[in-house]
Order: sequence, then C-alpha cells, then structure tokens
Amino acid sequence: MQSSVDKFFNGATKWRDEMVMLRAVVRSVKLDENIKWRLPCYSHEGHNVAIIQPFKSCLALMFFKGTLLKDAKKVLVENGPNSQASRRLEFRAVADIKKQSVLIRSYLINAFESM
Repeated sequence: MQSSVDKFFNGATKWRDEMVMLRAVVRSVKLDENIKWRLPCYSHEGHNVAIIQPFKSCLALMFFKGTLLKDAKKVLVENGPNSQASRRLEFRAVADIKKQSVLIRSYLINAFESM
C-alpha cells in the first residue's frame, strides 16, 4: 500500500523530477515525512522543519524558521511581504538540486539543530 507521501509524488505532474530529487536529498537527513497542508512536510521530534512547495515559476524547499538559519551563501528567499519567520530555497531544474545537495543538507541539519 502506498503512503500518502508516495501518492503525492506519484501524482505530481509539474516539477515531478525536481520533487523526486529534492525528496531524496531531504530524506537523506533522516527527518520524519508526512503530508501537511496537502504538501510533503518534514519534521524532527514533532517540530516542522521544512516543506516542499511547487510554485508556478519554481520548486521551493521552505524552512518554517528560516530566519534562524545561518545563510552564509545568501541563498534563502523571503516567502512574501507578510512572511516573518519562513525562508525558502528555490530550484528550477534537477541540476540545481544536484549541484546544491550538500548545501540543502547543511541547511536542513542547521534547521533542526536550532529548534
């Protein structure tokens, strides 16, 4: 039987390859994976860490407490004018995710260690 998360990824059309690659990177950090708000959400010890969000122009990995992350590379993007704590990484191709996989992992580890 497929999990709800597997169903999400298998049913995706836009950004599907990118989402599958990003999921593999995120899962390598050993976070819990669930569907919340109809999207794949990753948590640590019951605390939300990040969520995969497909947008029209990009695929994003949004960190719930992104303002607390060390962003030495200055790659985190503010979600919007009313966003206070969340920040996201944006991707437009599988190659972007492959190239930044070490960075993605380090941001995820930093995110759950700062909780």
